[in-house]
Amino acid sequence: ASVREALRALEAEGVIENSPHRGPTVPRVSAAQARDLYAVRAVLEGFAARGFALNAGDADRASLDAALDALAKADGTAALLTAKAAFYGALVRGCGNAVVGELLGRMHQRIAVLRATSMARPERLPQSLAELRGLVDALARRDAPGAERLAIAHVRAAEAAALPMLQEHTP
Repeated sequence: ASVREALRALEAEGVIENSPHRGPTVPRVSAAQARDLYAVRAVLEGFAARGFALNAGDADRASLDAALDALAKADGTAALLTAKAAFYGALVRGCGNAVVGELLGRMHQRIAVLRATSMARPERLPQSLAELRGLVDALARRDAPGAERLAIAHVRAAEAAALPMLQEHTP
């Protein structure tokens, strides 16, 4: 029963679709849906970055720094996605808003395929790391407006990398 409940929960969150005679599958994301997801993600991550700059303690900052280091050393798509999840987990914990954390957690589940798509571009990883280093620097200075701006710019850059690839692979 617990597997069935887990599948229902994933379906309710839009992470999977359950089709008769096919079973659970990961739904394709259209370009329009991707644009909508990135728009909401930008607002939430900008808010989380602002909150982190204002509220995070030393342990939160150390956790974020360690997550960025792990991301820079990650090898392979699975390791990258795991490291990205750790980075955003640290950002959300330090922002001081549990609701934003819950919403971003759901968003990140839904955009995992898009994240893998944008990271498939060879130039995207170095760009992403540079963007996140800039964000972490702004957070270290407690520059809330700057951190918010950089977080939004990072999401917009991810969108710009993913959308062309998504459009190439959408029937």
